[in-house]
Formats: sequence, structure tokens, C-alpha cells
Amino acid sequence: MATQAPPLLTLQEGSVQTCSGYVEKQSRILKRWKKRWLIITPGQYQHQVFTEKNGTQKLFFEIPPARKPLVEPVTTDPKDSNYTSFHVINQTTGKRLGTFRTPDIVQMRSFMASFGHTGEGLFSKAEGANEIPVEATHGLWDVIHPSEEELVQRQTAFNEGIKEKKDEGEVVPRPVDAPPNYAQTMEQLALGFYLPNDLQPETPVVYPGQAMPIYDPSVAAASSSTRRPSHDTFRPPHGPPVFCPISIGYGPEVGLSDGQQALWDPIGKYYFFLDHLQKVTFFEDPRPPIASKPALKKRQGTYGDRKREKTLPKALCRSHHIINHTSQRAQSKKHGFVLNAAGIDGDDGNHGKAGTTGTSGNYGMDGRGYGSDGSAGGPGGVGGQGEFGQRGQDATEASDVILSLSGNSESLHVSGSCKFTAHLGGDKYEEVLFVNCRGGDGGRGGNGGTGGAGGRGGKGGNGACGRPGASHSDAPGDNGEEGGNGGNGGLGGAGGKGGRGGDGGNAGYGGACVLQAQDPRLFMLVEVDCMCGVGGKKGHGGQGGEGGSGGSGGSGGFGGPGGMGGTFTNDDGVTFPYPCGFPGPSGRSGSRGYDGRQGASGQDGINGKSAPIGGILWVTSSPDGGILHESSTRYDCHVTGFHTASAVDDGIFEPNERVIITDLTMTNDASMDLPSGAIAFIPSTQTIKFEPIKHELPEIPCGTTYTVPVSYYGRIFDQPPPNKPGPFVSKAEFVSRVELLGRPFERSFHKKTLVVQYPIKLAFMKCPENLGRGETANLEIGIKNISQMPYGSVPGSGGKVILQVHFDQRLLPVAAANVGLSLVPYTVTYDPNMRDSLYVQLHEIPPKGTVVVQLTVQMESRAELFDRCLWQADVYLRDKLIEYNHQMIRVSPFYTPTASPSDILMITGSGISRREFVFWQKILESLYVTVDFWDTDRYNGVSVDATTNTRHAVTWEGRYGGKMILYPHADLNKLHGID
Repeated sequence: MATQAPPLLTLQEGSVQTCSGYVEKQSRILKRWKKRWLIITPGQYQHQVFTEKNGTQKLFFEIPPARKPLVEPVTTDPKDSNYTSFHVINQTTGKRLGTFRTPDIVQMRSFMASFGHTGEGLFSKAEGANEIPVEATHGLWDVIHPSEEELVQRQTAFNEGIKEKKDEGEVVPRPVDAPPNYAQTMEQLALGFYLPNDLQPETPVVYPGQAMPIYDPSVAAASSSTRRPSHDTFRPPHGPPVFCPISIGYGPEVGLSDGQQALWDPIGKYYFFLDHLQKVTFFEDPRPPIASKPALKKRQGTYGDRKREKTLPKALCRSHHIINHTSQRAQSKKHGFVLNAAGIDGDDGNHGKAGTTGTSGNYGMDGRGYGSDGSAGGPGGVGGQGEFGQRGQDATEASDVILSLSGNSESLHVSGSCKFTAHLGGDKYEEVLFVNCRGGDGGRGGNGGTGGAGGRGGKGGNGACGRPGASHSDAPGDNGEEGGNGGNGGLGGAGGKGGRGGDGGNAGYGGACVLQAQDPRLFMLVEVDCMCGVGGKKGHGGQGGEGGSGGSGGSGGFGGPGGMGGTFTNDDGVTFPYPCGFPGPSGRSGSRGYDGRQGASGQDGINGKSAPIGGILWVTSSPDGGILHESSTRYDCHVTGFHTASAVDDGIFEPNERVIITDLTMTNDASMDLPSGAIAFIPSTQTIKFEPIKHELPEIPCGTTYTVPVSYYGRIFDQPPPNKPGPFVSKAEFVSRVELLGRPFERSFHKKTLVVQYPIKLAFMKCPENLGRGETANLEIGIKNISQMPYGSVPGSGGKVILQVHFDQRLLPVAAANVGLSLVPYTVTYDPNMRDSLYVQLHEIPPKGTVVVQLTVQMESRAELFDRCLWQADVYLRDKLIEYNHQMIRVSPFYTPTASPSDILMITGSGISRREFVFWQKILESLYVTVDFWDTDRYNGVSVDATTNTRHAVTWEGRYGGKMILYPHADLNKLHGID
């Protein structure tokens, strides 16, 4: 697909803006330049800069919005190789965030502006221009003019460069600031389809056939080893053609005089202009500069709230649907002056405080006598309840206003309930007087306080120690008694209940607004909001307090010690001791107390009450103050559709084609007549440039439909020749617009999207995948017409279509005998001195039809085996290249059986490249062996033809017993089962 125009970018100096494109980024350590796709994404909290490679985005750095980066050029010397480079620096730390280099000064300025740069002298624009053109953005007409200082620097550098090149004997090019030559520009624009004169010693021969001979077969046979002459122009891979200037528009359709044309040069990336009457080109825009339009300062007048009119008209509209729609429309407009008669919003209620924490339980008493148990700990106290949230404050009601309008779109005089003049700038501005009679919003109720946490349970008392065992002088000691058990821990206290949420404040009443004017057009300058306020949101109930943790159990008492044993003497007079008593067992520890339960959550408050809406009425009065008409809705203009056609009415919209808009139909579906004086037109967009045709509408009564009797003319922006294979398909969008006193009707924006493409496409390109040396083959090229009218050289067609076919120098066009030449719908021209190209002129391609062009080529006998030969088809429509594509033919070997087979059979296929084959060739030559080749792609298999599942008529099978078979890139699927 051809390259589509990038989206239109409007750059405002001094702010970080969205921008993307290819730049070179300098690495911080090695200082190497790496090409990356750079994306600048502004945000509310952080501006982010990404780099993208192979579809993967990587965050490069971030910029806080409060601290815009410092952006400065690397050098101001035009001779320096870094003249189009710039630094991005953190102003807070002084750290360099990145260094970037762009291919040209226009793209450099675009990126620097997108980073928020406001450097003096960087942007030198046409007087009054608000936009900075971006590289390759078609139809943006404010040309960047170099400053005087920059022009001097560039001229000095250019003169020095000329002197240096003269000293070195180089050819001196024309200055870069010189406009293109008129004749050369016209030649490039036409992209004239011609055979080069310097390579035409004689008139080319034209044959009405499918293929053209490069020789006369009656005189001599063509040598199969014919080489191309040295002036071949086609060398694979064949790149895209040189970009030619893009036509932006002609004469009045782009604001120029008759005979003048505006163009964009995608190579030099600049705009220039042609004067076809004087046959000159120039850079300076002949159109007068855009008048400066200073920004309007927003002003405000305060009328106050809660002022009620005693007497309001009975016809006052209080329809919720109408007033809500009017309110939404008013909020979407630009406000140049605001009359504030709105209610005041209520304050939010305070949040309740958290409840107090419950008291901790008492500790249990330790056991007091031998072996006595400890007592249990006391329970924790209950947490206190959270405080209630405070109620939101009620809003106040809006005031009623009755206003009389006079004046014009520049100075709107207002009288009645209040008196002032709203300066709205005139018809070139869209700002309006905004009458704010909206009721105030109720305050939000405060949230209830969190309940207090429950108290911790008391610790259980410790058990007493056990009684000691008795000691005996003449007997064993007694055992000690068991220690006392520890007391259980106390229960945790329950959490306190959460406080109740506060109620929301009530909404304020909407005010009534009555607008009166003798000139109903002035109503277009006023927008009104009479909606009621919104009731305050309820406060949420506080969460219940956490339950207190249970107290820990007391420790068990130690067992009593054993008593001391006595002694005894036996008959022999020997004294022995008695054993001592054993210690008593320890008492059990007390269990931990249970945790307290969580407190209950508090109840939510109640939302504030809504209020009645206000009212609105539009009154048209007579000069003596009488009422001519009262309406609940202002007049409206709803565009319901229009008819779109192209200049060449073939059902296809092409680049650079004129578009005609007719039958622009609109309806006034309001209850008030649309006064005369509204303007209907179609503004230009970034894809279509429309002529400044504006039609003044008559009065359109309410409920009626009107069709504009004039036609609108536009031109789809042109596209350069394609830079990648395939058809060009894009979109062009535009919208209608109806305005009164410069203020648009939002329902008049009727959007239309056109599919932009060429009516002629390459349907297919067919060729054999393999050709042997000296072998011939037919090439088929399908040219499809997707339009509703014929194309070709026949009278009444949409334009001539020519096919240019380029060949690799090893593919030779050959003669072919054709049957029924008069029925062939094309003519092939061949220039013997341009042996890499054939020229096919299509006579007629029927609507929705396809013409198949057949050409015969022969592979040169000295073509390198296993190399790929490229051939390419270029399609020209009305002498402009619109599409190209290419195919490859592989040079494959033949298998020729001989009486004595070679030493090695080498089985090849599409997997082997020319480079790999040369590697194998050197190895086999060093071994002094002979080789036969069998190509699986040519013969559809190794030993069996896959298309017929039978043995090949001429086969290698059975001839290489005891010999080597070499099979690089072996594909087992191509082997027959029995082999």
C-alpha cells in the first residue's frame, strides 16, 4: 500500500504536544546514533516520551507538566553535521534527557515545538499564522520562512561549499534555496510516459501483440547468451521511483489566482508555487497573510442568586428534555462572557470522629495458698460509638432573569434584569454569552466516624506453688504436692458501633430565563443553562470498631519440692540414707480469653433532595415592544445529508481528484423559524481542500426542509508515487457546516468518509517459480478495473493506462506467435536500446473487468544457478505511477542423463541459495569430482512426481548405485516410501 498522509498536527509554541516520527537518538555512553520511532505523549500528571522498535514501545523518559524541559539546538552552524540536532534538558536538575537528530530542519522544528520549545527565532512564520507546518502534512499552508540571519548563514555556508568544491574540481549543484525550474517541474508532474530520447537511435517498433521481439526472427536467431548493454537501467532489487512534487490545488480552490498552482516537494520538504501563465516557479506564497485574530478575554458578570421575578410569562417552557438539551449545548460552547445567576453550592458536611477505645480488663489474682488456683482476668470494655457525619449544606436556588438583546455579534447589548455589554469578537469568533441560571448542588453528607476498638481482656492470675513434701529422719521423704492452675484470660471487649453518615444537602432550584430580541439572529449569540442543581450525595456510615483481643491465661504454679529422707543403720553398724521425695507436678496454665466481636457499621445517610428545573423562553418582539412569537426552543439547522460525486464519475475517488457536493439538505426541526442570513459551506480538512464557496440561506420556517441550490467543489489531496509494493487505499473525511453570525449549529456537522483509491489495480502477477538456462516461460499480469467506466486509450474512457515491465538483465524478452492479434486488448512496445523494459498500452479495460497481459521471456544461458531473477510491473494511470509489484524466478538446473553418470548426485531445492551453492561448488571442485543435479522444485519431488504420484519419465533412480548422493536441506516429505 502506498504511504498515506500522516495526521494533521497543530503545534502551539510553549506546550508539550503529541508528536511522533523517525529520529536518530544518540546513545549516552558510546555516542552512537540509532534510528528510532519517537513518540511524545502529553499527560495530566506526567508527559511521557517513548521509543518504538519492531512494534515494541519502551519508556525513554518522563517530564513533569509543572517543569517543561529546556530544548535547544546542538549547533547553529549550517555546515555542522549536527545542524538538525537538538538537546532535551531537565531544567530542574540540568541533566540531559536525550539528544536527537532529524533528517531536515522542518522535522527538527516540529519535534522541538512538540517538546514545548519557545526559542526566539526558531519559528519564523507567516504573519498571523497560528500553525506550524509539519513535514509531509498535505494542505497545511503556512510556510515556514527562514529568518534573515538564517538565510545569511545558509548563503555563506553555500558559497563556502561552492568554493571548496571548485577547488576540488567537483560539480557544483544549484543553490538549495533556488525554486525548481518550471520545465523540469512540469516534466516531473506529468511523469510523462516516454522512451528516453538519448537511448533511441531510431523509432521504436510497435506490434499489436502479446509479446514483442527483440530481434527479427527472419534475419537471425537470437543468441541464448546475449548480455545486456552497459546502459541497463534496471538492477534488482528495483527500488521505488523518485518522489515527484505533489499537487495541492489550483487557482481559487486554494485561494490562488487563475493559472497558479500550489505544490509540496516531499524530497526537499517544502511548498512552492507555479504560475502557468508566466511559466515560472517561486517559493513566496502569493496569498495575503491570514489576518491576526487575538484571543478573546473571558469576562464575567455576577447577578447573584435567589432573586425571583414576580411575573413570568405563562408560555415559559419547563420541559425537562428541552431544558436538559439546552443545558448540554450551552456547556459545550466557548464562553466569551458569563452572566452568573446560578445558585451557590452547599458545603460538604464534616466527617464524624472515631469512637473511644474500650478499657482493658483487670488482671486476675494470683493463688495465695499452697496449690491454690489463680483467678480469671476481667473482660475488656466496649468501644465507644463513632460520631455521626454532619449533614451537607443545602444549595441556594438560582435567580430568574429577563433579558433584552440588541447590538451585533461583536458587541451584544443586554438590558432588563441587569445591564451590560458582552464583547464577543464578531463573526470570526465562536464565543457566546453564557447565561448561567443553574441551581446550586447540595453539599455531600459527612461520613460517620469509625466505632472505637473494644478493650483488651485482663490477664489470668498465676497459680500458687504446691506444698513441699515432709522430711523424715528415719524414713524416705514425702513427695511434693501439685501446683495451682493459672486463671483464664478475660474476654475482649466488643467494638463500638460506627456513626451514621450525614444526609446530603438539598439541590437548589433552577432559575427561569426569558430572552427577548427584535432581531432573532441575536439568539445565536446566547446559550442558557436553567437546570436544577444536584442533591448532595449521602455520607457513608462509619465502620464498626474492632473487637478487643482476649486476655492471656495465667501461668500454672510450680509443684512442691519433695521431702528429705532420713538414715538407718544395719546390724553390721553401717549407716544408709533414705531416698528423698519427688517434686509435685506444676499446675496447668490458664486458657486465652476470646476476642471481642466487631461493632456494627453505622447507617448511611440519605441523598439530598432534587429540585425543580427552571424555565426558558425565546421571545421575538416588534419595535414597539409587542410580542411577535414565543418559543420553547431556539431555531436549529439539522443537516440530513448530501450527494457526493467525483469529477470522473466512475464510482471511485482518486487522489488529486475533484469532489462535487450537491443537494446539501437541512431541516429546521425546532419551534422557531430560522432567520435568513445563515451560511452553509464545507470547510477544508487535512485530506480534502474545498473552495471557499459559502451559500447564504433564506428564512427556513420551523418544521420545513431546505436544499442548497449550489454545488461545492473540493479536491482530494494528491499522493506521491508509491514507495512500497501494492495498491494505495486511504480515506478522506469532511463535514458540512452551517453557521449564523459565525456560530455553528452543532447538528449541521454531517460527516462523510470517502475511500480514496485508484480505479486501476494490479490483480495478479503469475510466473513459474523456476526456469532453467535457455528455458522460456509465459508471464501473466492481470490489470483490473474496479470502476464503473472503461479505462484505456479508447474514446470516452477514464484515462489511458500503461504498463511498464522491468526485467532482470538475465531475463530476455522473446518473440511469440499470437493468434488473433486484432482481438488482443493491448499493444506492446519494445525499445532495443532499453532491453530491461517493455511498454504495454492497454486499449480498453471494461468496467469491473480484468485484462490479462501475456509476455514471453527466456532465461539467459549464462544465468547463475540458484540465483533469483526479479521482474517488476509498474502501472501508470494518466501518465502517473500508481502501483508497482514484483516477482522472483529462480534459476534451477536441468537433469540430463548421460551414458556414464557423474561421481555425485546433488539433490537441490528452493532452500539452497546462490551463495551456499558456490560454497559446495568449491568443495567439489577441490575433490576433482563430477556432479549431476536433480532439483526437487523443478521435478516436483525426489524420485516420484508429486503431481502424478508416478516415477518421472526421465529419472535418476537406479543410476547411482555405490555413488554418493548429496542432499542439503533434505525434505523427507518428498521421498517416496519404497525408496
